[in-house]
Amino acid sequence: MSVEGCFLTITCTIREVSHPRAPASLLPRCPGLVTVSQRCGRCWPTVSCGIREGRRLVENQFRFGVFLRPDPKTCAAVTQITSQLRAQYGLVSAGAFPPHITLAGSLPLVVPLAELIQLIGFVLRRRPGFPMQNVGIRRLADSTIAYDVSALAGAPNRPLNDLAGAVDSVVRPLLGPSAGLPPDLYEPDRWMPHISLVSHEMRIRADLREEVEDYVNGLGVIPPASFTADTVMLYRFAHNTWTGSWWRDMRWEHVRSWRLFAPPASRRAAH
Repeated sequence: MSVEGCFLTITCTIREVSHPRAPASLLPRCPGLVTVSQRCGRCWPTVSCGIREGRRLVENQFRFGVFLRPDPKTCAAVTQITSQLRAQYGLVSAGAFPPHITLAGSLPLVVPLAELIQLIGFVLRRRPGFPMQNVGIRRLADSTIAYDVSALAGAPNRPLNDLAGAVDSVVRPLLGPSAGLPPDLYEPDRWMPHISLVSHEMRIRADLREEVEDYVNGLGVIPPASFTADTVMLYRFAHNTWTGSWWRDMRWEHVRSWRLFAPPASRRAAH
């Protein structure tokens, strides 16, 4: 068993556990969970993986995300843009998440965390890293402004799609009820891999879509044109209801990372 902050990562199901109530001044801070304000307030750890924070989180209030992490310079570019958008427009939804490409998101699971980790590790165990291209800023439908990373040399990035399909094959059978917010799953015919810069608020603030897109382009933040995809990450998210503007007070923690093998070209270059 490992303890990260006040979150106990053990193989268990979430159940109600009674504890004597401690004074608020004695409750520990919880650095493991991050919110859009970078504070999670007070919490009370229990052996059932529960968190006390005002009212108790129950099983369907946890979601999981399996993300492909961009390279560090692209991550820094995303963080710079989302921080600027928060300062200028109060747009926070993209910045509420770590920079990522969603392979499988908002997953309500009915299995222990250890089983999820084992299954993801199984499909990644011999999978090599692969090249990716960032073709620039693009508006997706009417709700997202993002870096488009869907293509490689003008065609769909097949290794990226294969990776998303492999992850989907193990997480889809583990899903439980979604309680109003559906999971974000890989659909081959309509999947558009991207790195969000502005997301959920654009559904509400349609009046800002063109202005914000011009603003992002005008920032002059230039990420690498290409990078090697070599790190898959698992995150755990928590919210009391997953309704309304849930991204404003959603909490998250990093659970596990997997490094993909160096692609053949990289291994040859190293020798």
